[in-house]
Amino acid sequence: MSNVDKASTLLRAWGVSANKVEQLRSAVTFDQQATHIIAIEECLVMLYSDKALREKFLSTPSKSVMFEGKKPLDIITSGELDKVTEAHYVIRSMLCV
Repeated sequence: MSNVDKASTLLRAWGVSANKVEQLRSAVTFDQQATHIIAIEECLVMLYSDKALREKFLSTPSKSVMFEGKKPLDIITSGELDKVTEAHYVIRSMLCV
């Protein structure tokens, strides 16, 4: 399975609509975004062994200054490579705390 397909599957598992996933897949940078999405899932699995906790983290507005009160999933599905990259780095940094 390609990274694009893996990331698409993850997005659907996170509750992103099929239409939104297709919209994201059409972006020129989605293959790069896909790499970050997969890495985000890997970080989340280490942070939250329970799938329900991972989903709650993604769908709850964050108090972190890095997410500016937005839901992490909204940042990840913004379609903007720089925002997906930053979300990855912020979530990865949570492993170091």
